[in-house]
Amino acid sequence: MFRIEFTKTSDGHEDIVLFIGEFKQIADSYYFADFFNLNISEVENLSQHIWTQYLSYLEREILSLSSEKKFIVFDLADQYIGGFLAYVDEEGNYILNYVSTNEITGWSTGIDHLTEVNIESTDSLRSDGTWKFSKTEIKRGLATSLGSANNPGTN
Repeated sequence: MFRIEFTKTSDGHEDIVLFIGEFKQIADSYYFADFFNLNISEVENLSQHIWTQYLSYLEREILSLSSEKKFIVFDLADQYIGGFLAYVDEEGNYILNYVSTNEITGWSTGIDHLTEVNIESTDSLRSDGTWKFSKTEIKRGLATSLGSANNPGTN
């Protein structure tokens, strides 16, 4: 199953964990405030807000997939960017390939110009695995992840 868990750390580091079967990827929410163009001085409970915003973004992007590959951000770091190179296959399965590259940095990536990011054209593209899910499995994983965002550290 695919799911994302959120930890109770409040500094934005190592507070998002992606699980897909045996695969585990830990990420920071630190740059997501910039990614979503948030004015942090106007947001109460910033971590909770970022997690909820991220899950809304993830759900919107995954459920709008087609046969055309799309990059969906998961990990924004100083030195690299990581996420899903995803699409829907001819049988209607959701194909998620976790990829990363150090040619694009997290601090320089925002939701407004994400369509300009052509991660497939980078020379250092690394794939950590590819998984196939039904729409029902995707929705179940997103619902489980939302539960974690509302109750961090309890899943």
